Amino acid sequence: MFVFAVGVILAYISFRCVYTMIEWLSNTVNIKDNDQVEPDNDIDYSVIIICALCSIGVITICSRSSFIYPFNDWYDSNCYFTVGKSMMNGIIPYRDLFEHKGPLLYFLHGIAWFISKDTFLGVYFMEIISMFVFLFFSYKIMRMYAGKGILYSIPVIALITCTSDAFFYGDSAEELCLPFVAASLWIFLKNIRNKTSFSIKDSVIIGLLSGCVFWIKFSLVGMYVGWYLVYLYECLKGRKKKELLSSTLYIALGVVISTVPYIIYFGLNNSISDWLNVYLIKNIFSYSDAETTNSLINNIVDGIYNMLKHNAYVYYFCLAGAAFLLIFKEVRERYYVLAMLITEFFFVYIGGVSLFYYSLILNLFMIFGMILIYRLLLRVKRIPLVTDHLRIMSFLLTVICIIASFFLSQNSYLIGVDKDELPQYQFARVINKEENPTLLNYGFLDGGFYTVANIFPNCRYFARLNLNPLEIYEIQTGYLEKGLCDYVVSREEIELDNYELVAKSHTYPSDNEDTVYYYLYKLKK
Repeated sequence: MFVFAVGVILAYISFRCVYTMIEWLSNTVNIKDNDQVEPDNDIDYSVIIICALCSIGVITICSRSSFIYPFNDWYDSNCYFTVGKSMMNGIIPYRDLFEHKGPLLYFLHGIAWFISKDTFLGVYFMEIISMFVFLFFSYKIMRMYAGKGILYSIPVIALITCTSDAFFYGDSAEELCLPFVAASLWIFLKNIRNKTSFSIKDSVIIGLLSGCVFWIKFSLVGMYVGWYLVYLYECLKGRKKKELLSSTLYIALGVVISTVPYIIYFGLNNSISDWLNVYLIKNIFSYSDAETTNSLINNIVDGIYNMLKHNAYVYYFCLAGAAFLLIFKEVRERYYVLAMLITEFFFVYIGGVSLFYYSLILNLFMIFGMILIYRLLLRVKRIPLVTDHLRIMSFLLTVICIIASFFLSQNSYLIGVDKDELPQYQFARVINKEENPTLLNYGFLDGGFYTVANIFPNCRYFARLNLNPLEIYEIQTGYLEKGLCDYVVSREEIELDNYELVAKSHTYPSDNEDTVYYYLYKLKK
């Protein structure tokens, strides 16, 4: 009884403390519904310069696609690049090459292939542009709530995004979707905050942007669903059915416009069924049936754990951002943002698989935590955040963050390593001694051997994927038995009468990663 009484007293005290803190924060950072801190239509060149410097500097240091690295050997990136370059040379994704990401992702990598045939230089430029747009629209959103002084946060956002484990080697689908979702969020908040109806232009653009995200990786469209659910509720509640119908139709038009190029492309190549079957049906149902998948609850728990482990700063900033929204008293958009954050997280992990880099898309929502921290710092009179030297101070902070990225990035140990130290280049020298050689990446995801040797796969299952891996492994074994490829790269020793071992190597040694061994086999003539 005594313990129960003490517990009740402590609970009451804790509640009062939390309530008092919320009241204080509310009085400190509350922005009324009609209180837009500053219009964002007068953004000057200093913003563009800071965003550009951050994008170029941090991507150059943190992404293995950068020219200062010998090679980006991430399996996923090389899958995208292999299918993308093949797409540009008459080989049809899904039908001729089995891969299960969206066609826009392959198209972007196909464009990158024209810049450099056997490196990720083109992808590097694409990442810089992507990061620039993400940072620029992040600033535009934050300025609506915090004024121009929030420019300080741009280098910090770039640093946190690109040095987190979720960024991994660079060039993930999540990374390339960040500019689309950031631009979309700005359009949402601009209209909601100013109490204006969505114009035809904005509605079509939202449809286009959401369509682009869908055709890169459809599990990343959750924030659009969250926004629409709240929008639907408010329109029905306010009896704005005409506005709802108009916006919905124009958004749908934007989605259709973003989809038409793929309908034409796959239609002309008689492969619409292959496209939809692999990208939609197999992705939805095969992942759900895999033995490695979790239940929804377990997967969400795993997602939170992975975010805490691999993207911790963003997790805490998202929590701070949620607090920032909850302590608003008269701001309508808080319900939209919270709904978008929740549905985005739900969609990311609904498929039953929780990989550590999935949470990178949630980096968009850490901007609200940045706003909270900035507004609290404004209350500390000894910290002159908004000064006549804002541009100079922001530039200095940019330099500091770029330097810090070298020490915080998980990839920087590979900067300056000679290409000949990597198995991809060692094997390419052997493979390219023959004229028009064929190659099979056997038993594992694309390790970059097609990229460096600049080879187009001649087998549909050119690499083993996380989708139906056992079935693909059996099909690939059949390729070997038939001797369909001149060379075979494997991560384990194989014994076949028609192939002989001609080279072996391993990944560059690292304290953070396990050494992977590769074996190159040649078809006996």
